[in-house]
Amino acid sequence: MMPLTRLSEEQALSAEARADLYARHTEASRLTPRSAEIDAVWRGLYNTPTRDELVSALRAMSDGKCAYCECVDPRDVEHFYPKSRHPERMFRWDNLLFVCKTCNLDKTSRFPLEGTQALLIEPSAEDPARFFWWDPVTGRPLLDSEPTRRRRAEETIKILPRLKHQDLAEERRKLRLDVLFFLTEVLEEVPRPPDVVARLATLLSPTQPWRSVLRQLVSEEPTVIAAVRARAPELAPLLDALPPMPPRPLAPLPPAP
Repeated sequence: MMPLTRLSEEQALSAEARADLYARHTEASRLTPRSAEIDAVWRGLYNTPTRDELVSALRAMSDGKCAYCECVDPRDVEHFYPKSRHPERMFRWDNLLFVCKTCNLDKTSRFPLEGTQALLIEPSAEDPARFFWWDPVTGRPLLDSEPTRRRRAEETIKILPRLKHQDLAEERRKLRLDVLFFLTEVLEEVPRPPDVVARLATLLSPTQPWRSVLRQLVSEEPTVIAAVRARAPELAPLLDALPPMPPRPLAPLPPAP
């Protein structure tokens, strides 16, 4: 997961789309949880200009990737607070994310609460790296040691098991090695492969998957990154687009279950 910047509804959507969503919200707010009408009311948004605009705005928010697992080409509008349990949030802009089919089917209406606190991490409202990050050797999640954050990380991975699947872990591990290789190549004395900067720029693009791994790598290798900035200043905007990691505990951490 990467932290996502959610624009205000006024910035993200036209006045027409906002008015349409408000009218639908008014209708949905009359429904009770688990009502048989909920799915039909949501389907009423399909094949409308409002849904097209909503999808476009949500896709832009996550750079065309799943808001949960970071895979490319998500297709589903997902309700963070499930619409079956919270129909009053069904059309709220701040409750919607764009996700892949797998994450959407895994989550469904699973939404554990501790009091009023959702245990699932919401990437547009909080930084996922405060709760878990990636083992550079295996590509699997490592959990924060603080009990509350660790519990939320555990629950998030239970709800979204794709986050710990071995195939994605291997892709994360490989991406880290590839980017580290190209960073090192940038610093080699000439001659070096002439397209190394271009290839590195492609891997650092916001539209590429697993950016949480690159964010972590940039934070872990400040000396290398500083040297690369000096040698290839054209890469600086792409490196700057990776937000710094929050502080981590010093103690070794066990992997995710």
